[in-house]
This record gives sequence, C-alpha cells and structure tokens, in this order.
Amino acid sequence: MTTLDPYLLVLSFLISTFYNLAYFAIAYTTKSDKVTDFAGGTNAAIIAIVTTAVHQYQTSREINARNIVTACLISLWGIRLAGFLLFRIVRTPSYLDSRKY
Repeated sequence: MTTLDPYLLVLSFLISTFYNLAYFAIAYTTKSDKVTDFAGGTNAAIIAIVTTAVHQYQTSREINARNIVTACLISLWGIRLAGFLLFRIVRTPSYLDSRKY
C-alpha cells in the first residue's frame, strides 16, 4: 500500500496540534500552566505509539523488534519527562505560577 506521507509527518503534526490545543484550552480556562508541561512530555509518547501502530498497519508486515523498542524508549522518555516537569510545577508555589514576565 502506497501513501502520500510514508513517514507519517502529517499524522504526527495533527496529533501534536490537537493534543496541545486541548491542553492549551484547559490551561487557558484554569489560568494555570500546570498542565502544559505534562502535555509536552506525553505528546512524544503518544506520537511514538500511534505512528508505530499505523506504520505496521499500513505496511501489513510483521512489526520488528527495533520499532517496538524505539517506540517504548521514546514513550518512557516522554513519560519520565512529563512526570518530572509535572512534579516540579506542582511543587512550585502558586504565586510564582501567576507572575507576569
């Protein structure tokens, strides 16, 4: 099966855009940036998992171990980063979160 976007860049762009817009809406309505760091870290994990699954479906081949390991390591990195940033921002006093720069 051939596709116009063999590297799934358009899919990655759409996922990233709508995922971050959803978290922006949450941050805008709550007037807090506590969720935006979490969104940035988990975005990489979601894109890695989705594009690996879609690529395997498009090619109709057996998925190889390298793709699985790469997706898992990117997901672990993104989740670790999101957890660290979320922990750091939750620990920050609220008056520092609302400062104007």
